[in-house]
Amino acid sequence: MVMHVRIKPFFLSLLVATVPAVYAVNSVFLSEGDVTENTKKESSHVTYSDIDRLITTTGVLKPNEQVSVGAQVNGRLNKLHVKEGDTVKKGQLLAEIDPTLAQNDVDSAKSELDNALVQKKITSLSLKQSKRDYNRQQKMSKDDATTLSDLEAAKTKYESDKEQLDINEIQIAQARVKLNTALANLEYTRITSPIDGVVLGILTQEGQTIVSSQSAPTILVVANLDIMTVNIKISEMDILKTRTGMPLWFTVTASPETRYKGMLKSIQQIPEEMLYDMKSSSGDSAASKKTATYYNGSFDVINDQHVLKPAMSVQVYLVVEEKKNVKTIPTNFLGEMISKDHYIVNVLHNDKIEKREVQTGIKNAKNTEIVKGLEIGDVITKGSD
Repeated sequence: MVMHVRIKPFFLSLLVATVPAVYAVNSVFLSEGDVTENTKKESSHVTYSDIDRLITTTGVLKPNEQVSVGAQVNGRLNKLHVKEGDTVKKGQLLAEIDPTLAQNDVDSAKSELDNALVQKKITSLSLKQSKRDYNRQQKMSKDDATTLSDLEAAKTKYESDKEQLDINEIQIAQARVKLNTALANLEYTRITSPIDGVVLGILTQEGQTIVSSQSAPTILVVANLDIMTVNIKISEMDILKTRTGMPLWFTVTASPETRYKGMLKSIQQIPEEMLYDMKSSSGDSAASKKTATYYNGSFDVINDQHVLKPAMSVQVYLVVEEKKNVKTIPTNFLGEMISKDHYIVNVLHNDKIEKREVQTGIKNAKNTEIVKGLEIGDVITKGSD
């Protein structure tokens, strides 16, 4: 049996009116819930953290002290006493050049000196005799016992011997200089290290003939790797923010996760291209430059373990300003800028978004210091009401 339910017109009208209202209320409730949920997903908190403002540049590592050790004499390279990578001390014997030619020069110089000394002795004996003869002729002349020509001859011989003795002294001095030079050249055949360091490379092998007539050829390169130097270029846009003594840190390409600390040691006062202009006297080409201007800077870093190698590329971060343990928020949560260092920030409070003005301090791409307007734990959001 089928039952038929009859709804009175009044209740039917009430039902039709109620359904849209309930749907509307439910829609509003769900919409607000969705907004709150979405807002929380794009929120962050005010926290304590360290913050800094940096200048980024690049550089190359090189030894603070590096010497190209060359030869000052000609000859065949007889012996190398070191190999690449060896640690050496100042004065340590590195290599030996065939000393034959240098030794011959020493022997020749000694002979010349000996000859000059003998000639001086002969002249000294002759001078004594000529002085006696001249004195005798003077006495005889007073007694009219000699002729004028004999007196003058004795005088001439005496003065000539004195002059010759002076010449002999000069010859001896010259021979001594020549001998000292020859001895020095003989010593140069034994090549020693000018510094404490490491042998970076050997450019001349045993058996090669060395000719140093024009310039001293490099045999090997020694460098002190205990202290490394980094040369950097600072843009003209950043030069007024830099100063000597400012802290910095850097990483190397081979180990980007490791930070090395340092301090800026020097800043060149004029761009390098201006120095070249002055050197070449080419005029003020800097005024018509089409490229950016850079100033050279440098700093040193301790390298006791020799982990850092010459020619490594480095990424350098100069610390312009830094603060420890200050209130910060992510920079991308800053809203509209009202004035310098003043921004609008959306704060989530009791599931509602309110706009609040804040004062900022140090700011970088990641974080911004909050000086005034927010407290630790406040929730900020990118959403809007």
